[in-house]
Amino acid sequence: NPFAGWISWEVFGLVIGAAAGAVVSGRFRLGIERGVGLAAWPRLGWALVGGVLVGFGARLARGCTSGLGLSGGATLSVAAFVFLIFFFAAGFAAMTLVRRNWQ
Repeated sequence: NPFAGWISWEVFGLVIGAAAGAVVSGRFRLGIERGVGLAAWPRLGWALVGGVLVGFGARLARGCTSGLGLSGGATLSVAAFVFLIFFFAAGFAAMTLVRRNWQ
């Protein structure tokens, strides 16, 4: 059961607390951040594809990127630093591919 663990309730509390804070401060608005040359639905589609790929990679690696970077980096693991280097390199490569849609 996904609601048996504390992490599910923490996420719900985070979302509710953030929404309440935004409403109280008058800064709550719905919107989709996107570039000038990209419509809302393709942006959501690409976000979904990216999320699925990240989820698949995390499942394949049996862990998440932040856990590997933080825990492995804290223990000075060579594998963690190699992973982080390639993770950031892949991010920069992806940035060059999608940059034209954001200008």
